[in-house]
Amino acid sequence: MRIKNLLWSALLGVLIAGCDDNDPSKSSLDELSPQVREFLTMRISSSNSLRMSGDAAVNESYQNLMSDVRAINGGRIAGDSAAVEPDTIIYDDPFQSCAVVTYTENEDGSITYVYDYGDGCEEGWNSYKYFMHGKYSYTQKYISSQEGSLFKYDYEYAYEYDNYGGQSYYDTIGWYTDGYMNGTGSSQYDTASHKFSGNYTYDGIMEYGYGVEQKQRYSSKGKSHYDEREAVTLENDYEYGNDENYYSSKVTRPLVSDYTCNQGDFLERYIWTYVSGREVVHYKQDGEEGSFEVDYGNGNCDNIIYIIENGERTEVDLGDAVFYCGDVSVSNKGD
Repeated sequence: MRIKNLLWSALLGVLIAGCDDNDPSKSSLDELSPQVREFLTMRISSSNSLRMSGDAAVNESYQNLMSDVRAINGGRIAGDSAAVEPDTIIYDDPFQSCAVVTYTENEDGSITYVYDYGDGCEEGWNSYKYFMHGKYSYTQKYISSQEGSLFKYDYEYAYEYDNYGGQSYYDTIGWYTDGYMNGTGSSQYDTASHKFSGNYTYDGIMEYGYGVEQKQRYSSKGKSHYDEREAVTLENDYEYGNDENYYSSKVTRPLVSDYTCNQGDFLERYIWTYVSGREVVHYKQDGEEGSFEVDYGNGNCDNIIYIIENGERTEVDLGDAVFYCGDVSVSNKGD
């Protein structure tokens, strides 16, 4: 994951800066409109901006599923050491939150945790203190089962934030979060065949504030599924922006990530983006409003995408943009 993030950072630099101005083969990404280039930067290089909000659900559900599998073998799998000594240190000054913490077992089998800081209180430990306010709640429901070598896992979750935030005593600028995020899904893993699969739905609206002027909002609603070969976003509507500017997108053809593409030499064959699918994007940036479409191709294992804007279809090879800079393959064709 760390390597992937570093490579994403490399892509970010290329999309923003392009090649050296003295290079005669300057990146043809510069031929795209500034709004398209900014969108691609966020869409591909960042796991947080304009991301599919359900990806956390995939990770959480699969990790919990694997925890159940490990428990069958006494909590250990091959390669684990049984000689690790337990931590016997007893701390006489443990951290205690200043929030009112509530734990509730609901009638449907779910569990709700609530951290309520009210109008605010001093959080922290020893000399490290900070101010917290607002309320955060998390409801979860997990059901696991086993049929022979097949382990199954169903889950629901709901996050709610109500003016949840704080301020460090070393920083006069505070932060807050308002909104909600919900999700449901299931996953399964066969220990005999080593095959896994899952599906999930998600929706949410979030607003983030940092200081007085910097406010951002994020909304998302969608449906996806995955297995050991691919991940498919069947539906997704999302918007990311601030008070004036935004990007909003709607999936018009399922977006497919093909895991089998990434074989052989990592740098030469790594696929940055979806291999197929399509989404239409609307935006308002610095007073400019417009729209364009992103076509991710026909399923081939490549980094080629197509941007349809103002009646023109532009082919962009993101692989060349990252590794070979000036050799980006771009052509204008009729839509």
